[in-house]
Amino acid sequence: MSGSLLAALAAFVGLLVLAAYIDRREQLPRADEPEVIEAPVTEGWDGDDRLVWTAELGGVTGLARRLRYWVLGVSRPAWWVWFVAVPAALFAAILLVDQRLTALYLWFAVVSCVVVHGLSGWGTDSVLTIDTDACVLRIVPLGGGAAEDGEEYGLAELESVRVVESGEYATVDCRYETWFLLRPGTLLVPARLCDELAVALRACDVVVRDEHGVTEPAIGPSTVAWLRLTVLLLVLVVGPAIAVLP
Repeated sequence: MSGSLLAALAAFVGLLVLAAYIDRREQLPRADEPEVIEAPVTEGWDGDDRLVWTAELGGVTGLARRLRYWVLGVSRPAWWVWFVAVPAALFAAILLVDQRLTALYLWFAVVSCVVVHGLSGWGTDSVLTIDTDACVLRIVPLGGGAAEDGEEYGLAELESVRVVESGEYATVDCRYETWFLLRPGTLLVPARLCDELAVALRACDVVVRDEHGVTEPAIGPSTVAWLRLTVLLLVLVVGPAIAVLP
């Protein structure tokens, strides 16, 4: 195994560790800061016309369950390009053009792992609130810090959402009017609050679309989730392992 491949593999592992730390750093205990943010006793509407819920699937320990829901929120075009077309093209280039392109595939896997870890963790292990009066989504991490440290996202740019129910949580795929906004792309909401979520978002003029519309899908969301997880494992774990084999 060449030195460049070993360096790329080491960077792959290092970036995964860094991503895990970044994801959890705000929730680590601090000697000078007591934990003040706790999960709400009841989830749903509060007395100020705000919808409140939690999604406690953050960090490395909740990664497998979180990914199961996150893959359902990726649109079909993005999924086919990101996890099928690009890896297939890179593998073909390695086999047919030059094996030194293996390093490029490894970097693709590294970047993809970091991006997937970050995107899938957005809004997890947090208290999420939709204020229907101000049309604002507020995300406050659980486990420490003051409530004012949370992030607020205006819903004016949110054009529509696609809701996919599968198990304990529903995946909410957010579609914005403008691309490349630093906004949550996928959110998780307890499945029992899907109707309340639709009411809250429609109150802010956001279009809410059901994944299946009026027709029953040929393949259920649970099957789709497992198929996509298998592809994700092949592309980001098995693929790099095969690529570095002599």
